[in-house]
Amino acid sequence: MQLHTSPPPARKQTFGGDGPTSTHIFCGIGGDILGLAEAGFTPTLALNHEPTAVASHKLNFPHCAHDCADVNNYDMRRLPRTRVLFGSPICTEGSPAGGNMMEGAQLEIQQGDAAEDYTPAATWDRTRATAYDLLRAAEVHRYDAVLWENVPRFATA
Repeated sequence: MQLHTSPPPARKQTFGGDGPTSTHIFCGIGGDILGLAEAGFTPTLALNHEPTAVASHKLNFPHCAHDCADVNNYDMRRLPRTRVLFGSPICTEGSPAGGNMMEGAQLEIQQGDAAEDYTPAATWDRTRATAYDLLRAAEVHRYDAVLWENVPRFATA
C-alpha cells in the first residue's frame, strides 16, 4: 500500500480486524500504522496536534478514529484501551535531516545559515517534553507493549 496525501482511489481499505489493537500518538501521515496494520494489528486511534497530519492520516486510514489535539494537555484517560501504544515524539529540532549540525548540550538549535534561524531553548524543551506524553499514556493504560520511535539525538542533546 502507498501512502498518499490526496484523496485515495475508490477501494475498500481494511486492516487487521481480529488482530491486536493499537493507539498511535504523534501519528504523522501513518507510516507506523501502515507497518503495524500489515503485521495484523488493528489501528484504533491516531492522535496528533497538527491538523494537516491528521487530515492526511484520515485519507490514508479512513477506518481508524482520529483526534487533533494538543497532546501535552490531552487527558490520556480519553484514549481507547488497546494492547499496543506507538508514539513518535516530535524530533524535528533534534534531527540531522536537512544537514542540521548540532553540538551536544547546546542551548539553541541552528535551523539555517542566518543568525535568526535558531530554535530557542524553550522550544527544544517543549519538543523534548512530548516524550513524557507517551509515558503518561502508558501509566494510565498499562499497554502490553509501548513502541517508541525517535532520532538518537533526542536522547543525547
